[in-house]
Amino acid sequence: MKAGAIPHSIQLLTDDDRVCQMWNGTGIPTALCTQNNRLTELGPDRMDEGCLVVLWMRRSHKKEVLQELTKRAVRTGTQHRMIILNRFAQSWNHRTMRLRLRLWGLPIADEAVWSEPYPIENSRRFVRTLCFWVNQCEVAAAAHCIRTPQGGYSYLPLDDWSQPPYRRLGRMAVRAAYALGWDIAAITLRYHSQEMQHNAEWPAGVVDEPQAGDVIERVEPAPRRLPEWVMSRYIAAWSMTLAETASSRNESKTSLKLGLDMELILYHPGRRKIVPAIRYLPRGGGAGCDAVRIQGKLRYPLMELRPEPATTPAQLLQHLRDSMVRAARLIRAKDEDGISLVWLAGSQPLGTFALGGHIHVSGIALTSDLVRMLDTYVALPLALIEDSHGALRRRPKYGTFGDVRLQEHGGEGGFEYRTLPSFLGSPQLTLEVLTLFHTVVVHGTKLARRDSVRAEIVRRYYRCSEEEAGTELRPLALALLQEVLDALETEMGSNISGVSRPVHADIQAIRSLYTRINTGWRWNENDDIRAAWLHGK
Repeated sequence: MKAGAIPHSIQLLTDDDRVCQMWNGTGIPTALCTQNNRLTELGPDRMDEGCLVVLWMRRSHKKEVLQELTKRAVRTGTQHRMIILNRFAQSWNHRTMRLRLRLWGLPIADEAVWSEPYPIENSRRFVRTLCFWVNQCEVAAAAHCIRTPQGGYSYLPLDDWSQPPYRRLGRMAVRAAYALGWDIAAITLRYHSQEMQHNAEWPAGVVDEPQAGDVIERVEPAPRRLPEWVMSRYIAAWSMTLAETASSRNESKTSLKLGLDMELILYHPGRRKIVPAIRYLPRGGGAGCDAVRIQGKLRYPLMELRPEPATTPAQLLQHLRDSMVRAARLIRAKDEDGISLVWLAGSQPLGTFALGGHIHVSGIALTSDLVRMLDTYVALPLALIEDSHGALRRRPKYGTFGDVRLQEHGGEGGFEYRTLPSFLGSPQLTLEVLTLFHTVVVHGTKLARRDSVRAEIVRRYYRCSEEEAGTELRPLALALLQEVLDALETEMGSNISGVSRPVHADIQAIRSLYTRINTGWRWNENDDIRAAWLHGK
């Protein structure tokens, strides 16, 4: 790697001597921090302005140091110049890693290994293997793997991993690293070549789902050995983070845009059957339908609303209502049965198709810490008002923590947060959820908790027990919402007269959600949402 190609705006701190030796050879200034005081002394407030500090940590016992560095960066206003990698990393062994990934609904080999060479005797003939090097919520690099007689790998770089059919495997790798709490990891997967067939016309939601033969076989946390070309990809990713962070700090919060993909089921109560949305609606557009793969064939059973993006939750709500009105007109115009159809939302109404309420956002960089904030402050509270039976059916195949997908958004970039169910019970409920999401994105630097990484919280989230929700998760959800409200009230108190009115509306919406959770309210997945939304339109 040429030293002249290294951006001097990056400095790396690590607690591992082998990692330090590896990166020093690239020309990146790297410091080995074996003592707490040494690591703290090299915090971002000691670095030159415009420098990005990357902490490449491997040992979980450094958590107190990372917490001190984070607090110090917030005090000095330099948190935007620091990437803390593996802040929530946990130590695993082969068995506990397999259990964790299965809890996330990820396919993993029975003999999968944690941080060790994959056993040669378990290798299978006619099976291809890929390695993905993960950087937070993205893939930094990928390669075809060739096993060596010693049990290691040699690599053939894969340049088109971000396109089908490899993209789904990259998403699996990112989800696996996130589930294990590691922002930097090498994930090795195997797949059968005949399963890499796909139709170019299939939507991303179908193409990106794991297929038969996709299996995780090895996870190496914060690798100590990296090919030079992989290190170059990491450097490029960190440089991009520095540029995106600087750009977002220079732009107004109003540059954020929100969008939605909201899924519903059309149900005919007289015939007691689900009616495919494709019968009434086009595939695309603001009021269309969504695809699922059933026995290898593409079907369009779901209705999907895709309102125009907006800069505020209230504006997005109006665009969503417009899409609903358009859908209602199309359905009524098709035939007289359309008037009789019931519109169902939620997690998995009727126990058939899992539904999602996917929120799109642009104008902010995607980081694993932002996703953990959304899991903690949005997904956890919303789990308290889900229909528990629908939630249990939906998870873990869908609705897992950290389910995000990068999006182009017409060149504006951003991502899609896919964890939530279809929260269309009423306009008021939808506004409350959108307001909470928007507030967490805007005020993330003031929100310190990351409870979605706690093992006991993860287990309760996936068990979907109403008893556990009432006694253990509800107090947590209320405390999380109160922290969000405190951040908003602080902002409202510091605003000049006339500017605080939108903030006041946000506070009212989140307080309403707080009341729902405090009183034990849950939505009914069998309710027809048209009555609340259309009012005879």
